[in-house]
Amino acid sequence: MDPDDLTRFGELVQVTRERGELHPAGHDPSTPRDPRLKGCRPRVYRLCGTDIELFSMGQLATVLNREAGTIRKWERDGVLPAPQFRAPSHDPRGTRRLYTRSQVLAIHDLAKEEGILQPHARSIKDTRFVERVLIMFRECAVNTQKDVERHNSSCPARDPKCLLSGVAGNVF
Repeated sequence: MDPDDLTRFGELVQVTRERGELHPAGHDPSTPRDPRLKGCRPRVYRLCGTDIELFSMGQLATVLNREAGTIRKWERDGVLPAPQFRAPSHDPRGTRRLYTRSQVLAIHDLAKEEGILQPHARSIKDTRFVERVLIMFRECAVNTQKDVERHNSSCPARDPKCLLSGVAGNVF
């Protein structure tokens, strides 16, 4: 089945392309990679016909020098808000947590500024990390909500099962 067919049903579909064939808008493959990403490369997903780069929770953990289980715990404990994007997992018990490039880089920068980029360097409770991450996620949600509203007004399919249909107002 063609990935474009699946997007009509509102699923976040990973785009499988040959290496180097797909370059997101504004990305020049000749530019050096951001060292903050520690070699993590995003997966490209198609959402309602638009290709977007998203990083997995494991990649976020790598960028923050943590284990994936720590990120799950942080989400449970409210240190990190739930991600805005999820995709089906190969394991039927769960879904993949996905983060945008700007979210990953912002979380990294906040962790560095608050002195918690290295495990056990400083307790999160002694920082403003949680508060600052929440503010950043809310700002991203406002931008996402604007994108959702723009999508809802221009989506040619207007499919009620579309992942973004009717999301406006439910993002934070």
